Amino acid sequence: FGYFGQINFDGGAPNDAGGGPIDSDEASGTISDSEGNLLFATNGIVVRDLNDNIMPNGTGLKGHWSSTQNVVIVPFPGDTEERFYYIFTVGSQLGLWNSSGSGLEYVIVDMEENGGLGDVIQASTELIPNMSEKIHATYHSNNRDVWVVVHEMDTNAFFSVLVTCEGIQDPVQSNTGSV
Repeated sequence: FGYFGQINFDGGAPNDAGGGPIDSDEASGTISDSEGNLLFATNGIVVRDLNDNIMPNGTGLKGHWSSTQNVVIVPFPGDTEERFYYIFTVGSQLGLWNSSGSGLEYVIVDMEENGGLGDVIQASTELIPNMSEKIHATYHSNNRDVWVVVHEMDTNAFFSVLVTCEGIQDPVQSNTGSV
């Protein structure tokens, strides 16, 4: 919710929750625990805890402030303690805005660190280069694992990365549609 927007669902209906933690022209992401409590938010560049403070090591993510879809947060499959999260990012379109990253990258957040407010425990790691500013995640048919899908720049190639209890698997390439 780009310009500090925030919605709360207490009481079962959406309502204005005042200023949110994220300032971004386009994309942002948040994650809550199983009880609906906000854990953290990101604009794909920095990660902010529930108190609106930047998490330790929570800067330098490879998303971009002007990427239409730059971030997806995925809980570690099988993590019943709700401790670990992947943050996947893509940059802005190649050649525009001098993007800090153009591939699919990820960091890992550990919510037990920093007094339970979280810490980015792994620096940004590139999985696939040359991606457009589109990213999506959906559950695998086993309802546990998660597919993260990105579109390669200037091609009709889509890459799907399966996130399992064992970690991030090798990408699967599918070619479909027009360039």
